This record gives sequence, structure tokens and C-alpha cells, in this order.
Amino acid sequence: MPGVVQSTSEGSFLSATPPVLPAWEGFPLVETLTRSFAAPVWMRSGIETMTMGELYAGAGIGRHTMLFVKIDRRIGVGIVCDGQLYRGAQGAAGLIGSLPVSYGTRSGSLDALAGSEMIQREGHAAAAEGRSPLLADILRRTGEITAIDGIGPSVVEALGDFFHEPHNVAVWDALLAEVSPPRYEVETIASRVAGKTVVFTGALETMSRDEAKAQAEALGAKSAGSVSAKTDLVVAGPGAGSKLKQATALGIQVIDEAAWANIVESA
Repeated sequence: MPGVVQSTSEGSFLSATPPVLPAWEGFPLVETLTRSFAAPVWMRSGIETMTMGELYAGAGIGRHTMLFVKIDRRIGVGIVCDGQLYRGAQGAAGLIGSLPVSYGTRSGSLDALAGSEMIQREGHAAAAEGRSPLLADILRRTGEITAIDGIGPSVVEALGDFFHEPHNVAVWDALLAEVSPPRYEVETIASRVAGKTVVFTGALETMSRDEAKAQAEALGAKSAGSVSAKTDLVVAGPGAGSKLKQATALGIQVIDEAAWANIVESA
């Protein structure tokens, strides 16, 4: 669950839905799932769930005490003591992103000074001021530094920095010498959407999201996950929400799934 999932004084795993889910306030989600599947159900925050995943199936295997740190727009920590998840009296232990910190002349919350939004702003500044040739090149070619197919700017910069180190390249080359990875090639055909950016939103009734992305790539288009001024076409299915509204506000062409099928068939 996103946000804090409050602890109960009796320690029961039965808990009403927290108010972080709009229109679900007070719905007995855990109880309903327990009855439906005849199995215990626990409600935990995202950071707590990831922490337990690492403890039982990842880097924390065999450990009794550990910290799991998640850095995104918000920064949080999962705490394990004596092999048990430590949640605190109200279930909010580990919410370090709200702690006040200072760095040089700056002060504010940890989220504000070290979260992904700040990293993105710093990336823009580093590119504009010439402190990062890699980011400066991205900014020159694309006009922006933003997420790329779900990969955030901090990851992009980290990957670039990694492959700028000769010893890292040597390790990479040594690894490739031991394996034979297949080439990733997409055969494209001429179409009305070749060279354009397409966003799929809402429920797709005749294909999966992966199939839609594959179709777009086969037609020479790029399938993006978010709408921006660089989006050329939005394919909207039932239940399309904020992306459809944003496309309408930007004057981007919007079609339904049937119209997209016609584009695919005519290519």
C-alpha cells in the first residue's frame, strides 16, 4: 500500500483500508480478501513489503538485522530487528524523508534535498552549466532530461557514469566474452505513425499493453508511458483518465482502439 499503514494495538492483521486509497475509505479490504481466499492477509506499506522481500528472498537472507533504503520521489527505510519488521507504534517507523536536514547552504526535508525531483533539477543544472557532459549531450539532443521508458534521470546518469569508467567497461567486455546475448532488433514497416510517439491509456480490450507496444514499434513508432508536448498520438480505451485529459489540453490527436487497429491493418 502507498503511504503509512497504521499499526493496531492488538497486533491483528485484520485492518480497514487506510484513507490513502480514494473512495475506498473504511472498506474492509483485508477482511474481504481473507474470506474470499481463506488465507491470512496482511496490509503493509510499499517500503515494508519490499523490505520483507529482501529479507526472505534477497540480500537480507540469513540476516537478523537490516535496513532497506528506498530512494525515489519520497525516501523511506524498512527496519528489521531480530528478524522481525519493526513498524513503530503508529506504523510510521522509517519515514525518514520528512526529517529536517541541511546540506551546505540548503535546508529542508530529506525528500526535498535528495528525492528524485531534486535529482532531476540538479541534472538540468549540471547539464546547463557544463558540469556533466553526458547530461549536457542529452539536453542538447532532446531538449529535456526526463524519464526514459520508466527509467528515471538518476538511473540514466548513473549508467552513463558507470560506462565512462574504463575498468567498468573492461569488466563488461569480459562478461560479454563469456555469453552470447541475442541482438535486439525490431523490423519496422512504413506506416502513418512511423517516427511518432504514441501513448496507450485506459483499458485495452483486444490486446495487452505489451502487444500494443510491439505493434507501435513494428510500425516505426515509439510507445511512451506518459503524455507530453512531444506526444503525437494517444490511443484511449475505456476508463482513460489523466493522460486523456492532458492530451486534450495539449491538443494531441486522440483515437480509440478500433482506429488504432485500422492503422495497423493498413500498414
